[in-house]
Amino acid sequence: MTVLKELRISMKKTQKEVADFLGVDRTTYVKYENGNTEPNLDNIKRLAEYFNVTTDYLLGKSEPPASESSESKNDNGLIFSFEGNNEKIDLTSEQLQRVREMLRLAMPEQFDKNDGAKNE
Repeated sequence: MTVLKELRISMKKTQKEVADFLGVDRTTYVKYENGNTEPNLDNIKRLAEYFNVTTDYLLGKSEPPASESSESKNDNGLIFSFEGNNEKIDLTSEQLQRVREMLRLAMPEQFDKNDGAKNE
C-alpha cells in the first residue's frame, strides 16, 4: 500500500475528497496513489498539509512521525463539548492549526510549550 493510500484511509477520506481538495480529477489522484503519476511540487506541499505530514515523508525520504499524539493522528475534526452537547466539526489542516493557536493564546497554562499537550 502506498503512503498516500495509507494516509487517506487513516483519515477516513475518499479519493474524491482528496482530489477535490487538490483541485484535480479523481482519476488523476488515483494515479498519484498508485504511483503511476507524480504530483507536482505544489500538490505535494498541499498533500503534506492535508495529511499533516512532511513533504519528505510523502516522498519516502523520512520515517513516519515517531509520536502519534492525538494532535498528529490526521484527524481534521474537532469535537466541541459545551453544556452537554457533543458536536464534531470537520476542519481543514489550516483551520485546525488556527484553532490550536487560539487555544494556546487563550489558555497558555493548559498547554506545554513543547508539544501542545495538556499539563496534568
